Formats: sequence, structure tokens, C-alpha cells
Amino acid sequence: SKETQKDKEKVQDNNEIKDFARKLRHYGLWLLGTEQDGDDIWKSIRQFGYTELTAIETDAGLTKRGKRKQWRQIFKYKVFPGCFVSKPGRRWAESLFWEDKLKTFFKMLLPGTWANGKQFFKTRNEIYAKIKQKYTVFKTLFEWEGKMYWLYFTNMQKLSYDTTAYSKPYDNKFDDAGNRKKYI
Repeated sequence: SKETQKDKEKVQDNNEIKDFARKLRHYGLWLLGTEQDGDDIWKSIRQFGYTELTAIETDAGLTKRGKRKQWRQIFKYKVFPGCFVSKPGRRWAESLFWEDKLKTFFKMLLPGTWANGKQFFKTRNEIYAKIKQKYTVFKTLFEWEGKMYWLYFTNMQKLSYDTTAYSKPYDNKFDDAGNRKKYI
């Protein structure tokens, strides 16, 4: 009788999912899923249609604000005296003799690129990486139902949703080694 109860629950769950999928389709709503394997998506949802997007072009670039900020920071390191931008404590530690310390002192009065070129290029690459991470915008042109659309997104955006609701049934599909169990 336990099997019959489980079968009844499965039929009831399946009917609820069918009704849910019909409402999605009827009202023009979207259900986005990230599962790659069709076996893990209920047939009741799969059979009510799908959407096909054709990605045509993707561009990446810095925002205007990011370009300005990057230019200002690099300009500062190029123009400001080396004592402000090239870690003077480290430069003094590198100098062993008083002649070297004297040369380093006067060199630190020059712009950052001349005071310590190696440090300037390291700092410049760090600035590039930080600005790129924070201010890069991706633009994707895609076609959907015969119309063209642009989608804009950044590295900082993320999609969050609760994935713990069905974690136990999903985990049961895998063995202890992490391989998918064979269905019989």
C-alpha cells in the first residue's frame, strides 16, 4: 500500500506541475532553468513549449566612468613624484650604500615612471585589473521571436535563487563518488 500512496503523491505532484506550467504559458511568464540534462527537468514543464534565443554579437568595454577613473589613477602615477607613488620604504631598503641612498632620494623627486619604472608598471597593471573587474560592461545582441534585443550586464551582477528546496531528491541522483546513478 506504500507504493500506491507514493504513486498517488507523484500523480498529484505531476498534476500540480502541469497546472503551473499551463499558467506560465497562458500568462506569458518565463521559467528560467540552468539544468543541462533533460532528465532533470519535469516532462510536464518541458512539453509546454520553449524559447529559443540566437546570440548574434557580444561586446565588452569599460563604462565612461571606468575609463575616466582609470585615466586619472594612471595619470597620477605618471606625474606625481616617486616618493608618493613608488613605495619609498621599499626603495630605501633596496639601497645598500649611502651613495645609493642619495641617488634614490633624488630619484624619488622625479615622476613615478622614472623614479621606479618596475613599480609603476606593476601598479598600472593592478589598476587595469581592478577597473576592469568593476567597470566592464558586456553587451549581447540577441534575436528572440524575430526581434533584436540588447542585454547589458556587468561582472558585479549575479542571479541568486534558492536551490535548497529540491536538494535532497537531486542529491539522490548521484552516488558517493559524484557519478550519476543508472536508472533501471
